[in-house]
Amino acid sequence: MEYNSSSDDEWDSFLLESPIFKSRKRYWVHELWQQRDDSGEFQNVCTIIKNYPSKFYNYFRMDISTFEYILNAIKNDLTKYSNFRRCIEPEEKLAVTLRYLSTGMSFRALALCFKMHNTTVGAVVYEVCDAIWNRLSTTHLSIPTPEDFLSIANEFNVKWNFPHCIGCIDGKHIRLRSPTHSGTMYYNYKHFFSIVLQGVSDANYKFIFVDVGAYGKQSDGGTYASSTLSTFINNENNLPKSSNLEGTSVEVPFFMLGDDAYPLKHNIMKPFSKRLLSKEERIYNYRHARARRCVENAFGIMVSKWRLLHKPIETTVDNAIKIVQCICLLHNLIIDKEGQSCAQTLISAASSYENDRNEKNVRTNVIRPFNRSSNLATFVRDTLKNYFISPIGSISFQEQYANVQK
Repeated sequence: MEYNSSSDDEWDSFLLESPIFKSRKRYWVHELWQQRDDSGEFQNVCTIIKNYPSKFYNYFRMDISTFEYILNAIKNDLTKYSNFRRCIEPEEKLAVTLRYLSTGMSFRALALCFKMHNTTVGAVVYEVCDAIWNRLSTTHLSIPTPEDFLSIANEFNVKWNFPHCIGCIDGKHIRLRSPTHSGTMYYNYKHFFSIVLQGVSDANYKFIFVDVGAYGKQSDGGTYASSTLSTFINNENNLPKSSNLEGTSVEVPFFMLGDDAYPLKHNIMKPFSKRLLSKEERIYNYRHARARRCVENAFGIMVSKWRLLHKPIETTVDNAIKIVQCICLLHNLIIDKEGQSCAQTLISAASSYENDRNEKNVRTNVIRPFNRSSNLATFVRDTLKNYFISPIGSISFQEQYANVQK
């Protein structure tokens, strides 16, 4: 039998032309991403709005000078070189990251806007957040010294009429996409997955400590007990020495202000939480809440500006931690660089307690029978309670807002 090679060649050609054997065309750089310089959002929007300061602020949530300050600090860390293709410039990387933080857009949506792959967008965001934290955290979110704490305490006394306060502490749940293989560790009492951001603010709504990453199922008090902040505060060498209350001969230590979730300690004051409160205790609770709203306002201002915090962060837990740390740092940096330019926002937030004082009074009546405190902690709070009703320590409007009848 004669072998027919031509038939085999035809069959081979047919198979090679078949869709089964045809491989999909692959790109070194996708043709859509090759249009970045012509139709990407950075070239068509970001570079143009520099001529319109108000539009720039609305787009990036900061002034042009603040943007340039951040860029100059981190551009050496973001500069890359390649012989094969054009690298993304540091300014464009910063623009992508700020748009992600300020809008909460997904990596896929930003990829189409800036004409780059969604995995590239994610890599850029993580790289920029790392660079901002590494370069600027020591300037805008440094650990306070005892001298710094004295300055903070003086500001609390002047602005909020609460002496010896070195900060206000609170926790916030940061929404996450369900972490893989985590069970219920990140599932909180509000019925969503989260990590806990624990922050301490000064009298100007700036953070002086942040601790990010505790399991969502933990309470504020439990998060504090296991945090590095607790270790730091419990070391008396890190805090100012005890001193007399202004106008008295009574010596008290310096402390933070927390809510009912925190334990009463000599370095953490919390409200009275009995069911029936005396006049003096109601006044103390009002003064306590009035000063402690600084940390609530700090969280409120931050969440209002960086809208990523309005939705679950769809990254790994480790990357979510670095993103949240970066947002806290940007919060401080903008206040440092731009001052009180967002005064209306701050004033509106600062008046929230008076509008909701009845809700506050209900919250401070919660009974927590197993929260035992030391004699020193009880003495400090009672001393403050008596100080706030004395001629030296009282303020004219406290009885009105504390719902106390004369």
